[in-house]
Amino acid sequence: MQTFHHLARGIFIKDKKVLLAKAEGYNNTFLPGGHIEFGESAKEALVREIEEELGIESIVVNFIGLVEH
Repeated sequence: MQTFHHLARGIFIKDKKVLLAKAEGYNNTFLPGGHIEFGESAKEALVREIEEELGIESIVVNFIGLVEH
């Protein structure tokens, strides 16, 4: 049985630069964010993950889209 991983990611732009994350030992980069917990909205998950990972408070301004893979 395959499990589903629902993720919320955010785009941070400052001085025409986009913030990307990179896990140690991996070559790929990704947008900051993380897993959505059961019963949590994507918006709530993104705010929580940004607080956990970056230690900053954030506000979700716009929903841009969804990717299914």
